[in-house]
Amino acid sequence: MSNERIENNNSHLEVNSRGALVHELTINGNNVIYPFDGNKRGGVPILGPIVGAALKGWKNLYPKLPQHGTHRIADWKEINRDTNSVKYERITSTKKFLFAGRVQVSHSLLDNGLKISLKAENLEDKPREVAHGFHPYFATNGEKVTFKDELFEDMLKGFENKKSIALKNKTNINEVIFTVNDMEITLNTNTPPHQWVIWSDDINKYICVEPFWGDVGSGEILKPREIKEYSLTIQVKK
Repeated sequence: MSNERIENNNSHLEVNSRGALVHELTINGNNVIYPFDGNKRGGVPILGPIVGAALKGWKNLYPKLPQHGTHRIADWKEINRDTNSVKYERITSTKKFLFAGRVQVSHSLLDNGLKISLKAENLEDKPREVAHGFHPYFATNGEKVTFKDELFEDMLKGFENKKSIALKNKTNINEVIFTVNDMEITLNTNTPPHQWVIWSDDINKYICVEPFWGDVGSGEILKPREIKEYSLTIQVKK
């Protein structure tokens, strides 16, 4: 495993090759992302080639995969590093994962944020159904989270007695804005995800606002040699 640290005038980013995982994102001295705890909480996990548990359709297609797939627990190869970004690659085979694919993930530090891009390619000679997503842990430090959109505020109300709640198949939302710790955080995706998920098992430490291009048992079809790209941009104002 290798660790990369990227800095600019007011921000720093730490990424590890294990899971191509963001460990920390700090802007103007504030932890935007709850730091990875060295076990399974924190950072920005990359999900795929499934999202959710290996149930329903996934149970038939990929019975060997754990929840959310193996991207977040695999060792990735670093293939490029420049002043403001780092890129990783992972190639899977049908022998071990029942899917032959190439996935590249790049992390780019912005002036007041971060852009994560994922490109997934089907290396097989037949179509494959896969799903990808991002699972950012936003630090709350015990402070209230407020969403700009009423749909997400309603989700948050319903979240009080649950660990997870999802907004599925709604109005093609590719922007979410919320405030926490006196920061306004804007999330943008390049294409509207199939669903947005709010999740936490310790709301006083973190809240996850997650775009999924898929669901439990279903995703998107990748044609032979087709490449699809998914991105999440996090921008912060204080």
